[in-house]
Amino acid sequence: RRQPGSISTQQEYAVSGGLLERVDPSEVLDAAVGLVRNLCDEYRIEMERDYRSGVAQVMVDRQKLLMILVNLLRNAGQAVLKRPAGRRVGLAMSVAEGEVSMRIFDNGEGIARHHLPKLFSFGFTTKESGHGFGLHSSANAVAEMGGRIRAASDGPGKGATFTVTLPVYRDDREAP
Repeated sequence: RRQPGSISTQQEYAVSGGLLERVDPSEVLDAAVGLVRNLCDEYRIEMERDYRSGVAQVMVDRQKLLMILVNLLRNAGQAVLKRPAGRRVGLAMSVAEGEVSMRIFDNGEGIARHHLPKLFSFGFTTKESGHGFGLHSSANAVAEMGGRIRAASDGPGKGATFTVTLPVYRDDREAP
């Protein structure tokens, strides 16, 4: 049985890469949720969504953004597994000051403050079976698309929030 978010499942969505296109980020959030839905169902993880479609567009490589969001959702899902009940992962999106912010948050094991500055470094991981490539490559991909990624946590046992921020697409041909 193929796991949602597995390499083969992700490759099905990666028909093209490197192509920048105008995208409604809510559509990519929905696709990412679809890729991890079975995992959430299997482990009884409640998925909360707080975003609307059509509020903004971004100019991105859709496949890279999808893989970044799937990686963040899978990490959040793994972070809540030690909770006996009440496992929660959420997605939210907001638009302000010409930027779209997509937040993935959880009520899982959290992140120690001294780990926060190292999270996006090549090879850094807090997971026993991790390799430290996912967050590093995500940070590089977001930067290539003109955005940034950051992590926040109030510490162990207090969950975490990862925020991907990208510039809103503005067609300069449109009247201001």
